[in-house]
Amino acid sequence: MLPEKLVIQAFGPYVEKQEIDFSDISSHHLFLIQGETGSGKTMLLDAITFALFGKSSGGQRESMEAMRSRFASDDIHTFVEFIFSLKGKRYRFVRKVEVKTKRNKEKVWKSSVDAGEIVNGEFLPFFENPKLKNVEEKAEELIGLRYEQFVQVMVLPQGKFEQFLTSKSEEKQEILKTLFQMEHWENINAWLVEYIKQEKQKLDDLQGKQQIYLETLKEESIEQAKATMDSLKTELEEKKKELIKQNKKVACLEKELVEQKQRNEDEQAFETCRKELDTLQEKQVTINAQKEKLAHYKKLQGILPYYHAYDTAAKQYEKRMQQSQLAYEKLKKIQEESSLEKERKQQVESLQKHEEICRKTYQSLQEDMVLLKEIEILNKTWEEHQKQQKEILEKEENVSRLLEDTLRKKDAMQKDIQILKQELQSKEDIDNRHRKLEQAKILDEEKQSINIALEKEIQNQQMQEEKRKSYELEVETADAKHEKVYQQYLQTAALQLSKDLEEGKPCPVCGSLHHPSYAHVSHMYVDLQELKTYKEKLEQAKEQYQKQKDLLKEINLSIQTKKQRCIQIDKEILQLLEKPFTNEEFETVQNNLQIMQKKEKQWQNLLVDEQNIQNEIQRLYVLKSEYQNKSITYKEENSAYSATLKQKTSQLHSQDSMEVIKKHYQQTEQKQKQYEKEIEMLQKQIEEVKLQEAAVKENYAHAQEEEKKAKEEKKQAEDRFVKQCFTYGVEKEEIVEIPEENILLKMEESIQSYEQNVVEVSARKEMLEARLQKMESKDVPALEEESEQARNGLKQLQEDTAKQRSQWELYRATLKKAEDTQRLIEVQMPKFLKKQHFVKAMRGDNGVGIERYVLGVLLQTILQYANQLLRQVHDGRYQLYRSDEAIGRVRKSGLELGIYDSYSMGQRSVVSLSGGEKFLVSLALSLATSFVVQSKNGGMQLDAMFIDEGFGTLDEHSIADALHILQTMTKRKGMVGIISHVEILKENIADGIEVCKTRKGSTIRFRKA
Repeated sequence: MLPEKLVIQAFGPYVEKQEIDFSDISSHHLFLIQGETGSGKTMLLDAITFALFGKSSGGQRESMEAMRSRFASDDIHTFVEFIFSLKGKRYRFVRKVEVKTKRNKEKVWKSSVDAGEIVNGEFLPFFENPKLKNVEEKAEELIGLRYEQFVQVMVLPQGKFEQFLTSKSEEKQEILKTLFQMEHWENINAWLVEYIKQEKQKLDDLQGKQQIYLETLKEESIEQAKATMDSLKTELEEKKKELIKQNKKVACLEKELVEQKQRNEDEQAFETCRKELDTLQEKQVTINAQKEKLAHYKKLQGILPYYHAYDTAAKQYEKRMQQSQLAYEKLKKIQEESSLEKERKQQVESLQKHEEICRKTYQSLQEDMVLLKEIEILNKTWEEHQKQQKEILEKEENVSRLLEDTLRKKDAMQKDIQILKQELQSKEDIDNRHRKLEQAKILDEEKQSINIALEKEIQNQQMQEEKRKSYELEVETADAKHEKVYQQYLQTAALQLSKDLEEGKPCPVCGSLHHPSYAHVSHMYVDLQELKTYKEKLEQAKEQYQKQKDLLKEINLSIQTKKQRCIQIDKEILQLLEKPFTNEEFETVQNNLQIMQKKEKQWQNLLVDEQNIQNEIQRLYVLKSEYQNKSITYKEENSAYSATLKQKTSQLHSQDSMEVIKKHYQQTEQKQKQYEKEIEMLQKQIEEVKLQEAAVKENYAHAQEEEKKAKEEKKQAEDRFVKQCFTYGVEKEEIVEIPEENILLKMEESIQSYEQNVVEVSARKEMLEARLQKMESKDVPALEEESEQARNGLKQLQEDTAKQRSQWELYRATLKKAEDTQRLIEVQMPKFLKKQHFVKAMRGDNGVGIERYVLGVLLQTILQYANQLLRQVHDGRYQLYRSDEAIGRVRKSGLELGIYDSYSMGQRSVVSLSGGEKFLVSLALSLATSFVVQSKNGGMQLDAMFIDEGFGTLDEHSIADALHILQTMTKRKGMVGIISHVEILKENIADGIEVCKTRKGSTIRFRKA
């Protein structure tokens, strides 16, 4: 990642828009950011981290109020734009904050963000509606670092430079975890601890179930339960034998009862069949008559085709006769129309002569129309030129008058400019005093706001102290309740399974739907879920109490900080004004300044107006010359148009007006079109009559031929029909009386249905008679009473057997689960002990855990790179090393740092180094950390680094060593920026950015070699 451009406005001390082009200084790799204390050097780094992550580089200015410029008015919005290149692509991140004031004068901050790629100079946003979280996640994705890693790797912030070197082992662990994203090792350890808790709970549950099963069986051991189960099984076998015997008896009685009921139904069915057969025999005479009639109709079926053919031919002959008559009438009509053909031809010749006369007149009028149109265009153009010439003359007169007025205004304005210039000579003194008062006012307002906040925080401190006492009481109460419930749970754990048993629902132990004997739960019963609930309440109360204690610490620290700031503000005001600040003096000076500013603005406006008037005078001279030239041109063009009009007018055939000629032209055109249309219509009528006459003659001949043919076919069909009637010995009239075929089919089906019913009823009667003779008749009510008694005995026996079977199955299922649980405990216990040992080893209960071990390896890699840099300073006197020994009573070890001093040939603590030595070692360690983090985060490359302060504690020799280290790093980084006010750095670093502090805010100036 290489910075290219940074643009800021109303950010920190920078009120006006400031722009830094890093490409102007990146060629020298090492550059300096220099300025007075409080000028805003660190705010440049804050702007980069704010654009990417919405936070400051040091984490001390997190609110928008802390980062927005106090010198900026509400109408100037805060703006930060950061452009950088990465892996051959260019990216742009923008953040904008606007200040809105509500009706109650409360200020509201409205933030907006955007991010995207720059392709061929065009900005392509990543998101259609970007959110703060979207942009921050995109920055992490592109750079490959989170905010915490970014400020440790690319931006080394003020006040945190030596933190990593001198921190304790636990603090180094947290820093390294943040840099190398070690959260997954924490998650693994947390998961393992939770996993082993769950395994332990499972094992405890198994042992609890084992005890409950034995108490349910009311036995002390599994062996006693097995003997009881064998005894129950023997009793159950005896019951089964009695049940089989009773079942056979009930089956025999029910079979005999069913057979006797069937015999009674057969007697009723036999009587019904006899009555049906008598009814069918009564219909026999009618059926015989229908058979004879059906046979006669079938005999006449052979003549029907000849009759149908004759009837069809007669109808066809009648149709052909009608068609022939119609064709004759059409022929007669068309011959009458053909006699008018000669008269139509004479009309055509007369119309053609009139059409020729109209055509010649039309051509003459057409020529005049063309000339008249040209004359009309020339007239309009000539009139337009006359009008434009008149307008030009008027404009020329107006420009001359305006030029005279403008010259008079210029003289008066020059006099006013001289007067205002003399009055503005005293503005500089008023401006200087106002800047001091403005800074003092800002400090005074800050003090007032701090005092208001301080009163609120003191009230909040008292309220939070009351809450802390309340939370402490809740912890004691919750602890007492948990202990009481836990003791109750231990006493009643064996009764858990009987709590939710319901008749008809399966038992969770044996699966039985019947529960003849319930275990009684006392009113003091407590289940496992209730115990967990009290445990969670206790943990929640402790967590609330701890949070309240931490909150009180933060409030106390904040109160102390605000009090110190108020004292510091009073000192700054006295140093600035040499007396206390008063609003009356500020308002008086501000009013005087506003008057001077208005006069200055008026003077500047007059200068601008003077220049505008001079430009206007020059423009009017040019415009006047243009109008004079145009007037001469229009005169020459009007003379040429007049001559052309006279020539065109002499060429006209008629001297009538344009309207008369146009009307005559339209009338002639309409007549000619009408003649052409009438001629065409008459010629078309003549041709149509000829075609129709030929078609009608042909149609009449065809109709006569078809009529003759139909007549012959009718005669032949009639002869064949008469011949067949003679053959069958019937008259022609009898054929008409024959019913339709569907009626004959229904008659035949009715006869067949009758005969089939007779056969079926006779057969069913014979079958029922045979069955009744085989079976003896008995008393059905007596059989039903005997069968009911046998079923009741069977039902009672089944209930007794089922109850005994249920008890045996429940006992067997509970015993089986107790045996299975015992086997499972024997298998799971060795596995659990191994897992428990592994989790303790991973967590580091008895030594170095996996997370600290991995961090130690990464720290050793950092030290290797740092020692390579330290060999270049102080003649390679110092080398860093990692110690595995624990310090003090702390059990955890492996991340402590020490210094090997080659001069004394011994080891020493890092805190024993001087301020300058500590800075150089911290610098080497920070640069090495940056390099290793980049290599461990997917090989991503950061081509820039910024170092904020720390050089003030170094002598000239140490500064030279530090610069030597940084020059070495620029070969890898590409660009290193140093923030410092040390003058010797300015002499050694050619390029830089100089921050200039003023009373109206800071500005940026570039320094070149």
